[in-house]
Parts: sequence; C-alpha cells; structure tokens
Amino acid sequence: MISMLGDALALELEDLLMAPLPIPDSPIYKRIVETLEARGETRGEARTLLRVLASRGIDLDERTRALITACTDVAQLDRWVDRAALATTLDEVFATSHDAE
Repeated sequence: MISMLGDALALELEDLLMAPLPIPDSPIYKRIVETLEARGETRGEARTLLRVLASRGIDLDERTRALITACTDVAQLDRWVDRAALATTLDEVFATSHDAE
C-alpha cells in the first residue's frame, strides 16, 4: 500500500509513525514515568533472582516465588540476589537476620 502512495508521501508517513510521541512536561506525568521505571526495575531484579536460584538448583515453593515477585524494594531484591549467588538453600537467601544490611 505504501508504494502506491509515492515515495515522498511514504517517507513522510514513515517519519510520522516512527517519531516518538511528545512527552508532556508535568509533575504527574513524571511521577507516572518514575513509577513505571521503578516497577520495571523491580521486575527485572525479581527475574534475576529467580534465574540465579534456578541456576543454583534451589527449588522454590509458590509462597517464596510470590514473595519475590511481589517485592517492590530494589535494595531488598539486590540483597537476595547477592546471597543467592552463594547460597545452597532458600534459608541462606532469605535469612531475616541479614535483611538490615
């Protein structure tokens, strides 16, 4: 269909479709973006933790999996990932005595 429009029109249409949308400069929008970025970061950390545990051969029960995926504290997820890198059991990863580190 685009080839029927002519080269100039096709290029203009492509530019319009590929151009990023203008971003409103408002505090509400910025807060939404920050929230979405934070959610993305925590989801990434949770996925990393799940992968590390799986690669170390540490089985998860559904309760622990839910704990990991529901966590919104990046620092806590980081601590768990660090521990999981060396742990051989779930208790070593989620020991509460170290959570204030």
